[in-house]
Amino acid sequence: GANLSYETLYEVLKRCGFDVKGDKTNFSFIGANGASYSISRSYVVKKEKTSDVYYYVKNGKRVNMLLTYGYNNFFMEKEFNEITGMVLAEVNK
Repeated sequence: GANLSYETLYEVLKRCGFDVKGDKTNFSFIGANGASYSISRSYVVKKEKTSDVYYYVKNGKRVNMLLTYGYNNFFMEKEFNEITGMVLAEVNK
């Protein structure tokens, strides 16, 4: 599956007509599911002995991001689908 950075998610949301407030690293919007989202690169819990935990805020509650290839600071396809109501299509070369 595909994964999106914060910046890419921001661009997709803007181009698809979502009313996004903020900039590429700190933004908020209402998702296709009617939930309010706040996303920021500053939303991270630093860990000393394990991977840092990144999260976003949905309807005022913290949601840990899914682990992707050892990193959890990308939006996985499942998260993208839930937030936007859209499906990512992979382009074959």
